Amino acid sequence: MYNYKTGGYVWSNEKFEGEKLYSKESVYYLRYNSQKALYAIEQLMKDYCGIPQEKCFYYHIYLDLLFESVGMIINRFKPHKKTGNIFLQSKNNCREYGYNETNYPLLNDKSFRNFIEHIDERAEVLIDSGKFYGTFNVIFDGMDVNLEKELLNDNKKQNNLLNLKNKTYTILDIEKRQDTNYIVKKTIDLIKLKDEIKKINEIGNAIYKHILG
Repeated sequence: MYNYKTGGYVWSNEKFEGEKLYSKESVYYLRYNSQKALYAIEQLMKDYCGIPQEKCFYYHIYLDLLFESVGMIINRFKPHKKTGNIFLQSKNNCREYGYNETNYPLLNDKSFRNFIEHIDERAEVLIDSGKFYGTFNVIFDGMDVNLEKELLNDNKKQNNLLNLKNKTYTILDIEKRQDTNYIVKKTIDLIKLKDEIKKINEIGNAIYKHILG
């Protein structure tokens, strides 16, 4: 078991059948998905050439890639199944990476990943309520000033907005409470998210070295 505070690793007897194999499988995919997420953020920070529609296309791809990876990372700590060996391994992961809401507040929120996966359902509620003002949009340096003001207009909140000036991503999420849909604006800081993902990647690399021996 890895101690994220000291960097030490202690081999122990398996607490459940196949624990060592589950550990190897889990650390591989945590390293892979954290590296994939960091790659996506790196691409989001680039200034692509071409007309705005072309820029938007590339940013949309890498944003989806980022939150697909984030969802896969979260699953390793908060799996759908609450029983069995995968669940037991997730408990090990939480201990080894120090995963909790205090250390990883952004990687405890799966709403951005769920928003992207269920974008059609979110759009349906917004369209039917008369509050659908855009699909996917990007704010970037050098763009048309009037268009930027329109995208930031609080009276026409964008449901899917990447702001490269302040490095944030904003969605209009749908939360159902007692059979009523509530529209909730949520914003995530991509730089702070990067810091959390980087921490996961660094710990994963350390664990991987110990396991390979």
